[in-house]
Amino acid sequence: MSRAGDRPRAIRVVVVSDTKLYREAVRHVFDGHPRVSVVGTAGRREELMDCLAKIKPDAVLLDSSTCGSATMALSMARRAPRVRVVVFALREDDDEIHRYAAARVAGYVLRSGSPNDLALVLESVTHGQTSCVAESGEDLSYPVSALLARPDRPAGSQDALTARQTEIVRLIDQGRSNKEIAGELGIEVTTVKNHVHNVLRKLHANRRGEAAALMRTV
Repeated sequence: MSRAGDRPRAIRVVVVSDTKLYREAVRHVFDGHPRVSVVGTAGRREELMDCLAKIKPDAVLLDSSTCGSATMALSMARRAPRVRVVVFALREDDDEIHRYAAARVAGYVLRSGSPNDLALVLESVTHGQTSCVAESGEDLSYPVSALLARPDRPAGSQDALTARQTEIVRLIDQGRSNKEIAGELGIEVTTVKNHVHNVLRKLHANRRGEAAALMRTV
């Protein structure tokens, strides 16, 4: 039986939003939480950098609606690379997701996510996990670091696709939308998007059409 002293310490988090109501709401959500502790909040870039220097958190929860949030995320990645950045209240939009992936965020939670999703993705990214959304599509939070091509791999180089990923790329090549693919395969749209993201990573492609074109050469 584990003892209380054996429990891992709570993840130390700074919440960033230029809307005070959102900052305080997220802080309130995690009051007394056994796995997440909000140790600071910031409304501007200067306040955030001050928190990073003085508090040295494990992670930052960044409100996607904050002005200049993607630029702020990239600044954090350069200044404090060990601090994991999770974007919350993100729109379910591929271009938006890729924008934050390019800013090197470790994970995100969609607007349809819950406080429990925030806690789960924080635990995932701070423990170095890169597993994506479950096949059921029920979990709406998942890391996006897998979207980033490794710098030591040339563009167009390929890792092996799974059978399901290959199937999805073939359907993309037929001009099917994510919703149409989900209906044909009997899976959630969020699950299709997750597979597409992993395909882009493996093929080092930037767009769905590019991934389909690369597969035609295989």
